[in-house]
Amino acid sequence: MSFSVSNLKNLYRLSFSKACKSYEEDAVIQKESAKIISDIAKDYSGLGLDCGSGTCFIKDYLPTKDIISVDISKSMVDICKKKGYKAVVGDIENLPFKDEIFDYCLSNFSLHWTDLNISFQEIDRVLKNGGYILFSIPVVGSLKAIEDILGKTFFEFPTEEEVIEKAKEYFKIRELFKKEFKLMFEDGMSLLKHLHRTGTAVNPKDLSMGEKLQIVKSFSEYKSPTILNFNLLFIEAQKS
Repeated sequence: MSFSVSNLKNLYRLSFSKACKSYEEDAVIQKESAKIISDIAKDYSGLGLDCGSGTCFIKDYLPTKDIISVDISKSMVDICKKKGYKAVVGDIENLPFKDEIFDYCLSNFSLHWTDLNISFQEIDRVLKNGGYILFSIPVVGSLKAIEDILGKTFFEFPTEEEVIEKAKEYFKIRELFKKEFKLMFEDGMSLLKHLHRTGTAVNPKDLSMGEKLQIVKSFSEYKSPTILNFNLLFIEAQKS
């Protein structure tokens, strides 16, 4: 079974809301990616937007920056607010902001849950002329362990070429690079627990209870060490 973007978005809202507390502790790869984005963005100035902020890892690394964080999960936004950050509930595909008010937009591990055509159009709308967009996005080849264990794909990541071509429709690309992140787990169940604790569900709601139990069974029967991998594409671009 494959997911449509709308299904993924609904699953994202539910899964990440449930995992908001454990996400803060267990989302190791997401933190590493956020650190890379923050290092590149450290010289940006003005008002920034963090699209799909999660629990605000980017703001954690850029505490002195004036950044408004937006996430579709109220639970994630509540954690950001408890940290003392500016954060609002909102959808990247329908940003709750006026036109051309942000000097830059950052996004870490979030755009793959959206329709890129709509998301880029919305980000372009809220960015000032000359404003920067800097983001990371998982691309094809990510989460290979899930395919190995289940024998099927539940995630349809975009290709590197698709992301680049869609970004070029709205922005002038300044820099891009790809980096693979890996985490080792002792067996399938250890991997499954990590996925649940970081909001990555592999048992969509439209499956029957029997099908969901079969997924858990497949992971529990996988006794070999396994690697969680994400192929991340990083792009820095500018609104011309």
